[in-house]
Amino acid sequence: NIQYAVVIYTNVGIYQFVGTITRQGKLEKFPVYVIHPDTQLKKIQRREFYRFPCSISTNVVSVPREFVELPNMDLIDEKVNSLSDEIKRNIGTIVNISGGGAKINAPHNLCLDEFMALAFVLETPKTTFRFNLLARSVSSEFNKNLGIYENRVEFIFKDSEDREVIIKYIFDEDRRLRKKNQG
Repeated sequence: NIQYAVVIYTNVGIYQFVGTITRQGKLEKFPVYVIHPDTQLKKIQRREFYRFPCSISTNVVSVPREFVELPNMDLIDEKVNSLSDEIKRNIGTIVNISGGGAKINAPHNLCLDEFMALAFVLETPKTTFRFNLLARSVSSEFNKNLGIYENRVEFIFKDSEDREVIIKYIFDEDRRLRKKNQG
C-alpha cells in the first residue's frame, strides 16, 4: 500500500489529499484507480507569480466593463480622464505586487469583479516606471486590526511588455534588497 498525493485542478481552485490505491483496473485502454483518502481534501495555494512585498501609492478609478474591450491604454486613459467627478476615485497602497496582480490596502472596498484603472509608479535607484493599468477585483476583506480593506486585484494587460517590466522590477528589487541585507 503506497500513499499518493492526489491533486485536483478545478475552475475554482486547486485541491489536494493523500490517499491509498485500494483497487485498480482498466476501462477500455485507460487505467482506473479507486483511492481511499487518508487525509481531508484541502485547497492548496499555488501561485503563478511571486508576490513582492512593497509599499506603493496607487490611484484607483472605477471604470465600466466596456473599457476592458478597448484595444490600448491610450484610449482607456482618454476615457478615464473624461469621466465626471462623480465616478469613484480613491487612493490606496499596494502592499504586494506580482506579474499577475496586487494586494491594495485602502479605506474603501472594491466590489467583487469591479473593473478599475490603476496608476502607480515603480522606482528603482536607476529608473522610474509609470504604469496605467486595468484591473479586476478578485476579493476584498475588512481587516479589523488595521481598520482598512485588503483588496486583491488581477491585472488586465493591454501591452504584455508591462507584465514583463513588473516582473523584472520585482526580481531586480528583490535581488538588490537581498544584497543590501547581506551587507
